[in-house]
Amino acid sequence: MAPAHEATARFRVRVKEGLGNAELTFHATAGGQTMERRATLSVRPAQPYMTHCAERLLQTGEAGCESGADMFPQFRKTNATVSVLPMGLALGLERYLAEYPHGCSEQITSRAMGRLLLANEVDFGYDKAEAVKALDTAFTLLRSRQHSNGGFGYWDSFCDDHFEFLSLYVTHFLTEGR
Repeated sequence: MAPAHEATARFRVRVKEGLGNAELTFHATAGGQTMERRATLSVRPAQPYMTHCAERLLQTGEAGCESGADMFPQFRKTNATVSVLPMGLALGLERYLAEYPHGCSEQITSRAMGRLLLANEVDFGYDKAEAVKALDTAFTLLRSRQHSNGGFGYWDSFCDDHFEFLSLYVTHFLTEGR
């Protein structure tokens, strides 16, 4: 029997029309034996999650507005907010932060800061119980990431990367939350 060896095989794949899951099936045959393995890939755009906020002055009786953003329809969400105040733009930022995929201490704080400062704004339409629950979750996560010296870790309390801005930012949020 010949000794086993490893080799690397490179494949080119092409994305077809739709986004979503793609399944690859590999067949290998050697010595009269056949093996099959499957792998699933996530086919997504080669760009990060994006929120497009724009402001426009509407004239009396005017209607219709195009976003101007080129987005894939499979994952696209569109919302329009009309306000006489610039506060309307903050809703787009809050939605972006609410769905941002990373859970580092900076993102947790940014997401919760919006809830904290805007929870009593009637125009935002926050459910008070939902805002309190989101803030409690943030407080719990941040508490678990606090170092023994009082600072905060980016992902946990064990790594001490001496990132003073993060500790100041989290402390500012906690002070406002008090």
